[in-house]
Amino acid sequence: VDRGETFIARHLDGVVGVVDEQAERFAQRPFVAVKNYPRLECFSPAKEGRQPHFELIHLGSLSPARGGFFLLEIARLLVQKGLDFRLLCLGNFHGAAARDRFMALREEYGLCEQVVWRAGNMPYEALGPLLSRASVGLIPGQVSEQNNLPFVPTKLFEYLACGLPVVASDLPSLRRFRDQGNWGYVVKADDAHAHAWAIAHLLRNPEEAKALGRRGRQAVEECWNWDIEAEKLAAFYRGLLPEIRDVETMRA
Repeated sequence: VDRGETFIARHLDGVVGVVDEQAERFAQRPFVAVKNYPRLECFSPAKEGRQPHFELIHLGSLSPARGGFFLLEIARLLVQKGLDFRLLCLGNFHGAAARDRFMALREEYGLCEQVVWRAGNMPYEALGPLLSRASVGLIPGQVSEQNNLPFVPTKLFEYLACGLPVVASDLPSLRRFRDQGNWGYVVKADDAHAHAWAIAHLLRNPEEAKALGRRGRQAVEECWNWDIEAEKLAAFYRGLLPEIRDVETMRA
């Protein structure tokens, strides 16, 4: 695949990637990185005064690398801190064995009331309204070969678009964003106590949590949204096809 991809790229008019780091790989052709940022019309903060349905939410795969089982360690610590919360895990497992292990640990730790799991297949348009019913978004990814790559979890920007503060693992893919917008807490990936402290702090300090959420939403409106990326992609096409100048015509 590695050899075939670079060979094919030599014969293309241009290459569309997903992260800037891919530009070097396809340096022989025109290249643009188009990020999978959220569509603002599909993600918005909850209305002021609306009570959250879930205090905590985790989107995406519940694999060990994504911190699926680590979430249960964090939840157990939150219970020990006396927190009253519900965590919604919206995602799929990598096989039935992983699902059974997660459910067994959830029962063993006495977390059946606090931790709710739903399969992650749902329409894109329904994701925003669900996220806006939570208080804090979680990204508990663990150090791994996969997570050391420069690909950024899309859920970070979906959380922020809905005005949620975020507690995330300190992974290379997230470091470049942690100082942009001041949207939450980034803690040591494998330190469950650090994750639990940050989450408990946000739940116990709702005004700070709301302020972080507002700053995250502002960053999405200014930088991390699909409208900006769509125009970047349209400009790339216009550069490859100079006769196309009308953006609306091209979109149609």
